[in-house]
Amino acid sequence: MFISLLSWFLFPVVVHGCDRIHNFYSVDSDHNHSETSNGHGNAVLLTNPLVKSAACTEYTVSGTDDKLSWTYDDSKTGLSGVCSPTDKCGPSSWHKISAASGVNQCGGQSQTPIDIVPDSVTGQYPEDITFSVTDGGCSTWTSFTDDHVVEVSFSETNEVCSNHAITVGGKTYTLKQFHFHTPSEHTIDGEDAAAEMHFVHKTASGEAAVLGVLLQSSDKAKNADVISHIAEMVGAVSNSAPAEGSVLHCKNLETGKVLNAYSFLPDVKDFYAYSGSLTTYPCTEGISWFVYKKPMPISAFDVSVIRESVKAYSKSIASPQGDDARPVQPLNGRPILEFKAPKQAKAPKTGKGSQEDGKSAKKTEKAPKKTEKAA
Repeated sequence: MFISLLSWFLFPVVVHGCDRIHNFYSVDSDHNHSETSNGHGNAVLLTNPLVKSAACTEYTVSGTDDKLSWTYDDSKTGLSGVCSPTDKCGPSSWHKISAASGVNQCGGQSQTPIDIVPDSVTGQYPEDITFSVTDGGCSTWTSFTDDHVVEVSFSETNEVCSNHAITVGGKTYTLKQFHFHTPSEHTIDGEDAAAEMHFVHKTASGEAAVLGVLLQSSDKAKNADVISHIAEMVGAVSNSAPAEGSVLHCKNLETGKVLNAYSFLPDVKDFYAYSGSLTTYPCTEGISWFVYKKPMPISAFDVSVIRESVKAYSKSIASPQGDDARPVQPLNGRPILEFKAPKQAKAPKTGKGSQEDGKSAKKTEKAPKKTEKAA
């Protein structure tokens, strides 16, 4: 089922005779990359060779020179050390990019991603974290692939949905978009996962918080797998494995299908928390990161769908291997905290509690008799 999600969410195609309906959605009813904000701002619209769909045309990638000067190919270091749209720089050289506006913080001391070592967690996260979904989710959203990421946006030009939010210590962050990286950007004890989802949130004043979910490749991917679910809401794709270089995406605006993005998160809300940055240029710091301890499953097919979708973009900045993940960055003494969701108190079983209390009382009553004999 993970097979269909990404594909269905990326293709406006209908499968006749398909009656699969899942409880995470119902049929009712400023493009902001935030964490992936690179100024490109446009997505590819091409034809998927695996399904019958209307031909798509490719959007023109645009932006200031600095925001077109980076790539995931770490062999690229610019021309004579100078990064430009024609001579891009890989992750190890992002700090060299001359910012046309704002500040390039890719060489900063609080960068993301990091390697998380559970035994090195320094304490408990002090704030409460809660989730809220209004009206079951968003009924207008856009799915697309651009030159470096597969994404679902709730703040595209033609739609704005603020029905998903997290509250951290009394401060509310609204979900703007979520997207995928392959392989995972964060690692746990030095080990990466097949992919990673980032749920990018912002406050009204522009502060950012990102939820990170590692996706482990599994042959037992269940119906809850995010790629298959989203894809099913948009259309369908053949279950055959994608061919190398296959174009597996069209930009697609959905209206009337309610998407609850939080239904794709792990059930147990336990996180690693730390202060980091965007994982793409300009690597802006001051981002609150919450990385789920529990990974979610993903099928090998859907990992291929993500990778091939990004690689197939004509101006893709993925690495030659198809990776769109920044390498881990030094921790530089930053504390990694953990947040454990409060456990629900279990109600006592009917009748049993009072019976046990009665037994305890009888034992208490017998105790004085034993004391008298002993005397």
